[in-house]
Amino acid sequence: RMKMKDGDMPLLIRSHITLALAYDKLGMRNRSRLAYATVLKIDAHNSLAMNNLAYLLAEEGTQLREALLLATNAVLLEPDNGVYLDTLGWVNFKLGKYDRARLLLEKSVETGIDEAEIYRHLGQVYRKLGNEPKAREMLEKAGVRKKEKEKSGH
Repeated sequence: RMKMKDGDMPLLIRSHITLALAYDKLGMRNRSRLAYATVLKIDAHNSLAMNNLAYLLAEEGTQLREALLLATNAVLLEPDNGVYLDTLGWVNFKLGKYDRARLLLEKSVETGIDEAEIYRHLGQVYRKLGNEPKAREMLEKAGVRKKEKEKSGH
């Protein structure tokens, strides 16, 4: 059995994050969750693992309180990270806190992130709030961004 050196920790964390991302891509969410949880055992302040685990939990609609705590902590560590703001907004949406979700998702867009998923989330929030014109506008933007991404091969 090999002993770890101090410098091995960042590599171990990156490896588990890479595994978690791969598992998620393959639809193996249980394993993805476990890999993110392992990262957080190693580094309790890893905002990427917090955010991604929160998003997985929100998408599954399970452990939403835990997802809220993780997403909130990720945003506290990186308040201007548009992806983290999107996750926190999406968790709030899943909890039925639509006004809070709208504020967070609008702030996410204001950071300059131009992702289909964020527009889709915002569109769903506007729909729940009864603002159908804004909902359609955001969902159309989401469709355009998705097509652009597919064309560029990313």
